[in-house]
Amino acid sequence: MINKNTGKTGFTLAEVLITLGVIGIVAALTVPTLIRNYEKKAVAIRLKQAYSILSQALRLSQIDNGPISCWSYSYPSSEESNREFAEKYILPYLKNYTECPDKDSKCYVGISKFDVGYRLNNGISLGLGGALDQKVDFLYPVVFGIGGGKKKWGKNKFYFVINNKGLYPVAWKDNLTREEIFNGYEYLEANTKKMFAACNKTKCNACGVLLMLDGWEFKDDYPCF
Repeated sequence: MINKNTGKTGFTLAEVLITLGVIGIVAALTVPTLIRNYEKKAVAIRLKQAYSILSQALRLSQIDNGPISCWSYSYPSSEESNREFAEKYILPYLKNYTECPDKDSKCYVGISKFDVGYRLNNGISLGLGGALDQKVDFLYPVVFGIGGGKKKWGKNKFYFVINNKGLYPVAWKDNLTREEIFNGYEYLEANTKKMFAACNKTKCNACGVLLMLDGWEFKDDYPCF
């Protein structure tokens, strides 16, 4: 406005406060969305990176140890047998990792008392479990922990499995559609046990499948972040 006494233009205190208030409201509405989108992109990049790192390790391991279907493991498994399996077939083919000091540490993302946990040099947590069955089709569970904070399935914790074809999200089935993943579907665990999987507001155990199907991107309709 124009000051009548000086003839100079300027803003009154009220106008400044109103402007700051509008800016604050806009920021409050947009900043959380921007942060959330950034977090999604960061997790997606690191999950793809984790998948690539372990897939490469498995390819190298097969050069030395033969095809995955011929690898030996103990069943039922124990923490000792899990560590032996990891030390023979996986860890020699990873670069710069450390073992989690205990199961209460922030780097640990295992899902059973027998799992062993490691932290890769890029901060990705790796949980290695025991063989699900004596069947080679579902050989060995793997959990990826991405980023800090409390771990939540489908957000920063993802369940994969090493089978005789390589590394796949748990509950993977060929030719699945996004609609089937949202609605839920049945799959056979270790070719013996019928299980239910989905990626929706109530169940997130198939979210790794959805992300892999979507090219490792969190689409706008992704439900579990």
